[in-house]
Amino acid sequence: MTAVILAALLLPLASRTSASPATRASVRGPRDASWFGGFDQMESTYSVAGQESKAGQSASEAVKRGLDEGIESPLTNTKVHVPEWFDESPSAGKTEAWQTHYPAVDGSIVGNRHVRGGIWRATAEGWTEDYEPSRQLDGEEEGRKTAGWFDSSVNNVDGFGRKRLPDSDDPRRLLESPGWKERAWNTTIQCAGVGCTGSASLALYDTSSEEAQNCRLSILLHPTDFEDDWSKEGTKEWLINNRSVPGKCDPMTRGCNASAWRPLFSCLNSVPVDHLISSEGQLLVQGTLDPMVDECPYEGNLLSGVVLATCMVRTKATTPSPAERIDQARPERQMELYGVNASGPLQCRGPGCTARMTLAVDPKVAMLGGSCFLNVTINQTDYDGGVDGAPEVIDFLAIDDQNISVSIKPGKNPCNSEYEGKTVSVEERAFSVMESHNVTAQVLARPAGSIVVSGKNSQHVDECATKAGFLLDGWVSLVCLPPPGGITKEAVAAAAKAAGAAGASAVAASTAEPATSSAAAETTADQSTTTPVILIQEPARVNSHKRLRHRATAAHPH
Repeated sequence: MTAVILAALLLPLASRTSASPATRASVRGPRDASWFGGFDQMESTYSVAGQESKAGQSASEAVKRGLDEGIESPLTNTKVHVPEWFDESPSAGKTEAWQTHYPAVDGSIVGNRHVRGGIWRATAEGWTEDYEPSRQLDGEEEGRKTAGWFDSSVNNVDGFGRKRLPDSDDPRRLLESPGWKERAWNTTIQCAGVGCTGSASLALYDTSSEEAQNCRLSILLHPTDFEDDWSKEGTKEWLINNRSVPGKCDPMTRGCNASAWRPLFSCLNSVPVDHLISSEGQLLVQGTLDPMVDECPYEGNLLSGVVLATCMVRTKATTPSPAERIDQARPERQMELYGVNASGPLQCRGPGCTARMTLAVDPKVAMLGGSCFLNVTINQTDYDGGVDGAPEVIDFLAIDDQNISVSIKPGKNPCNSEYEGKTVSVEERAFSVMESHNVTAQVLARPAGSIVVSGKNSQHVDECATKAGFLLDGWVSLVCLPPPGGITKEAVAAAAKAAGAAGASAVAASTAEPATSSAAAETTADQSTTTPVILIQEPARVNSHKRLRHRATAAHPH
């Protein structure tokens, strides 16, 4: 019984293995060029993209960019985007228009509605667009041939004139990156004797200062004794930098006269050699003749031809040392270093009140040689002068408790003026107490970047408060601007030195014995002093302080 079962199992196998090669070939059929990863687009002009015209049939193309089987989740979440949604297909910018992935265009302009792009596939290296081959093959369609039958490249341009996205190994793909240029080299390869080996070298690029991609090699030979009348007469495998490259050359023709010698027959055509180039950017090409090639030498050489190479080359982006990176960054920082400002209200309510406020800015601009300026504008309230012995003035304006100006006389009382029938404009209500006063030293003093501005009304300023209820109502702005000549290296060094000295002083102060002292609490005439801290920073507008601004958020909580 066991023998019967075994025979039953082996019989189909025996019938298959006993079939003749011709029978098996007739069932399977011959492999076309696309199965081997070659170009098979009939009359079409050769292109790198055309080698993928039947990516689904070519074993090499199927795994060219990696085969990502992935894991299919049994869970379905309809609230998430499909993978295509996250893909932004590359672009060549103004150089060339490429077809886009998601959403892929499924229609075109009027007159070209039938034009479609290729199928997009997800690979381990990202999304790629398949080449669209000719559809008029083997009598599938009769009658007049379309343009795609003669050159399938037209099938890869959509109705908007956009070309198919180039493959990662297509030189056109480098159009999305700046600086790449195609460079070509050629040289002769020859040798004279029977079975001889010819060699040629090409220096493609300077690896110390340049980088290259998409390098391709072609070899063309003049016909000598390659007619194959009685034996194989051609070349053996070619060596590129001592590595064997498949491609035995068998032109199947002979020279021996001027017209026959003239043409060049292709042995290797655009073979990728990026992985074969030496660390010095050179190629050594060697070819050996079959010993049966023994007559009709071209110009005395049985092996005579041309070696061609092309590469996309660009200058390397140099990697500077840390010190050089700092130096290179400084001019950029100079261009990016804008002025900064801080502004806010200076306000208090009662007669004789004192207002205080703190402004804080980034001191970097001042530390690097810039200048800081203070502007103070006050609203007119009860400042029309009064009578002898009852002055209506601003007693003082101080910065960091140092008086800058005293007995300031704005000179108007808008309420009295309007009572007399006079109109007081908005401009007339604003009085500039201080304009472009240089406070760079105060900004640099510790704590750097912070200044305190204070002002006090006289006791007899007691009426015509602003709509917000303040008898002292002003706006203060601090503007820090970079130096006119920009930031220099000397300024950076000086700022670093000053920062180091300040740090040393801080350390010394922290280790010193603390002093005992008592300080009386600060009081004001009507106990209505306010000290808001303003941390508003924005690119400086030099003239912004010239118009008085009121903000709802500046109101006092009194």
